[in-house]
Amino acid sequence: MRVSQFYKLGRGQESLEFVDVSISDDVVCFVDPGSIRFLTTPLAHHCASLVQSFFGHVLHCISTGRRGEAHALLSSLSEINETHLGFSRGKSRGHGMGNKLAAKMWSALAESKAAQSGVLSDLEETALFVEGVDRDIISDVISNIIRGPLIDFTNSMATKYSIPVTDGFHMLEWDRQARAWTQRVCSLPAPEGDPLILIPRMFVRRRSGTFSAQTYYRHFVVPVLQDEHYAANSELVRLLKSGARRPPTKKSIMGLHPDVKETNVEVTERSPNLLGDYREDARQKFHLIDIDELNEAVGSPPAKFDELLEAALRVTPGSDGATAYHTAVEKLLTALLYPALDMPKIERPVYGGRKRIDIDYANVARKGFFHWFHSVHGQPCSFVPVECKNYSQKLKNPEYDQLTGRFSVQTGVLGILCYRGISNKSEVADHCRDAATSGRGYILALDDDDLRTLVEERKTVPGGEELMFFFHRFRTILQ
Repeated sequence: MRVSQFYKLGRGQESLEFVDVSISDDVVCFVDPGSIRFLTTPLAHHCASLVQSFFGHVLHCISTGRRGEAHALLSSLSEINETHLGFSRGKSRGHGMGNKLAAKMWSALAESKAAQSGVLSDLEETALFVEGVDRDIISDVISNIIRGPLIDFTNSMATKYSIPVTDGFHMLEWDRQARAWTQRVCSLPAPEGDPLILIPRMFVRRRSGTFSAQTYYRHFVVPVLQDEHYAANSELVRLLKSGARRPPTKKSIMGLHPDVKETNVEVTERSPNLLGDYREDARQKFHLIDIDELNEAVGSPPAKFDELLEAALRVTPGSDGATAYHTAVEKLLTALLYPALDMPKIERPVYGGRKRIDIDYANVARKGFFHWFHSVHGQPCSFVPVECKNYSQKLKNPEYDQLTGRFSVQTGVLGILCYRGISNKSEVADHCRDAATSGRGYILALDDDDLRTLVEERKTVPGGEELMFFFHRFRTILQ
């Protein structure tokens, strides 16, 4: 039974910003350091700073001979049962860093050439260079280090979805300022008596992590070795019948250097720019887990976009249905627009609480319209506010002004206005155009028919980032 089922949330994985794990078994997903490093949300930045602080301190202790302190830091990483992620079979029991595994991690780092030479600088790089360390271990380590913000995230989800919590759980969390583990007494959901910590869906991957030893080896390290052998005219260099020389094949290089991680260390030591090139390549190729893959991982049925749409359209226009429309639109957009937009906040206060936003999404797009708007069009768009108007009459100036009044250069100047189609579409476009031309920001207005169009397109494209609807709508307000 998944969290959504146990607590009767009335939502599937597609409309939840956290991983809808089983309340008892583990889901084979892993917290990915690349997701934390490359995402630009406040939560990701906070988590990245904690990971860098902890691992940087461990490496500093190792390199300066403070081995006892480094060992103590690693030993404090406990089994991570609370997230219900990983390889455990049956009831979640964690893989963690306790006991023998802590000693194994310590031994791996202490004996690692990468740690001693300075090649190793971040936790995700252990997957490239350190034997015995892979995505499951890294996921457990990160979950321990970022336990504090994950507890806060879980509590925010409990508040949002009215999930009951139990008081009095004692948890260790990493204190970046003190550079030490501190104990925290907290409240958490406990569906079967044990604490549950929820993980943002944008933090996880199911299969290989963003940083892969094999990928780095095959596509970055081996080509360096090919060039070195060619320059040295080694016996592996191929000589064609024409007399022309060709670099050795990858297969021959890999046969000569079969130890992947050891070879990664040795080549990186003498090619200091190589790791930076790989990082940039990983950043360019990084993508969030898609909803179909996540549904499969947690055992949730495929997203039912038509049902989500009909739930919104069934709401009778008028003030009595305002809350129901607001909720239905949020569930629909959270499913439709992921992984471009995620982490919706309902009724988020802004300007010191003097104003509120119906729904506020974090823009985490790596491609598509919401990425283009910021990176190519050059407009701020860290967050995308959504206003929901379940009016039974035409929209008037205050409704448009309300949305543009939520814009700022710090958070963004693009928003979505959902309404019931009572207003004339060309008149709505004129209002949106007026806002754009007067420098008040960009409004993408969506009526019921537009939501239908979005759903039909979403059923034919791989994800919310690929939707072309928003490009077309944006052009209408620039004409």
